[in-house]
Amino acid sequence: MPTVALAVAALFWLLSAIDVWSEPVAVVGVGASLLVLALFAAFRPYLFSENPRHRHAALAFAVTWGILLFTSFYRYNFPGTPLAGGVLRAGGEAIPLPAGLVAVVADGHFVAAQSQGNRLGHYRIEIAPASGSSFAIDGNFEDSFARQRLGRRGSTTVEIQHTSQRHVVSVPSEARLRVTDMDPSLDPALRVSVYRAANPWFVPIVGIVGMVIALVLEKWLDGDGSVTMAAAVTFFVVDQYLRWASPHPQLRSLIGAILVGGFIGAPLAALLWRLVPRRWVVQHR
Repeated sequence: MPTVALAVAALFWLLSAIDVWSEPVAVVGVGASLLVLALFAAFRPYLFSENPRHRHAALAFAVTWGILLFTSFYRYNFPGTPLAGGVLRAGGEAIPLPAGLVAVVADGHFVAAQSQGNRLGHYRIEIAPASGSSFAIDGNFEDSFARQRLGRRGSTTVEIQHTSQRHVVSVPSEARLRVTDMDPSLDPALRVSVYRAANPWFVPIVGIVGMVIALVLEKWLDGDGSVTMAAAVTFFVVDQYLRWASPHPQLRSLIGAILVGGFIGAPLAALLWRLVPRRWVVQHR
């Protein structure tokens, strides 16, 4: 199973690199493969245990945990058909906005510059509900330059642009959305897409509850902390991806989330494992 999961992840990456399919598909495929790998590696001793209660408990948690994390990860990368959208200009026409919790995705472009200086392009979007006061969404796009090594050939200057932002807002009633301000460094046309959003507290609450259940389960199984570690790391990887990834899926966003999620989740799991003794969960007779 680990070999198969790694092979599938490599295949998704390779086929994306040669443009057989899109990068969002590769991100979801690689993420799913690594999730299966992490959970199988942690639960393997219990999935093949001679104790049927251990097998069933381990399988139930692993499948439930995997489905919850993958569903949240998938919905972020493939949010579905936009509820509304259009190309807007400052002071121009507005688009209708449905009531509820929505994700407003803004995509822009910087105009050509004469020099290679770093730039910050600010924009402002106003939402005017049918009932209630209007409120604004402020966002920034970034254009920067950095040195990148080219192996033995030295280094070169590369341009790095971040021109997509995702804003989750709660709209009390049907509203109108319009752009009120665009920085001169930006193209005056801003593409806005609106999607239905999940409650931002759902994943953190599920993560905390899941880590506690994983800890209690592994103490009952008399494990070595690997299940708790897998639950914590996989949760924080998904959590960091949902918080900081580009609205348009990129493999580099997934790699960053894996690094940061592992850095947060692994020490936390180790600390929890040491602080909670088994006697708090299993009573010896």
